[in-house]
Amino acid sequence: MKYTIDWLDGNGPVQGEGTISFTYNEELFESEWYFRARGNSWSLSIEFNTISNPELEKFDFINKFEQIKIYDVYSDGIPRPTWVVYITELAICKIYSDEPYAAGWMKISEAEELIKQAFLDFEKIIYEL
Repeated sequence: MKYTIDWLDGNGPVQGEGTISFTYNEELFESEWYFRARGNSWSLSIEFNTISNPELEKFDFINKFEQIKIYDVYSDGIPRPTWVVYITELAICKIYSDEPYAAGWMKISEAEELIKQAFLDFEKIIYEL
């Protein structure tokens, strides 16, 4: 799995984007991703729009994300799913801190590490589950 960071910068929110590519069942998957850290959480979304790009339907790994149940418990005590499948994207959403604005002021090096870990988690789910 390869990913690039085209840009990553800012405060309140920290934002970035890039591309991801990997081979799945001998087919090349390529997509764009977007990172955002604001408030007390961060998210990374991978574009997976089968409506505008029906070719993506051949990548059945999306079904694995609909079946897994990984939750983060937010400061309000309510568990929420970590990986979420939307109509046009696959997203990971995680708590960064109990401090209300900490995520938007994280260091860029921390954001880079969170992006790296998100893609490692993504890779583990698609190849090992």
